[in-house]
Amino acid sequence: MDITKKQKQEFKKLAEKYKLNFLVLFGSQAEGVARSGSDYDIGYSPQKEIDYRKEYFMEREIARILKQGKIDLASTKRATPLLMYNMAYNSQLLFEREKNSFDYFQMYAFKMYIEAKPLFKMIHDYIDIKYGD
Repeated sequence: MDITKKQKQEFKKLAEKYKLNFLVLFGSQAEGVARSGSDYDIGYSPQKEIDYRKEYFMEREIARILKQGKIDLASTKRATPLLMYNMAYNSQLLFEREKNSFDYFQMYAFKMYIEAKPLFKMIHDYIDIKYGD
């Protein structure tokens, strides 16, 4: 997805307002495989946890910036290893407060994903046993 200079400036203001380390677009919109009507998956890294009320207002501001109504927000602080991995590697960086902060997140997300892989295999094996191939 192409982000305009104006949108980049607005994302910067939004990130400063909500004290975000970085903001990313991830999922089908970032990968360029979105279907008509697909939502926009936005990942964010807050300096401190954001309550659901503020997150709602942040979501509305992002919808206004992107001129899209369907926004799905995901905080790095509440994300599962698989979600973190998708935020880290199937994404487009929209804003970064400090240089390399997103790079550090990518390393952390990869570590968490690798550590969780045996659990993914156990779940897969259980489903195979329970429900067959």
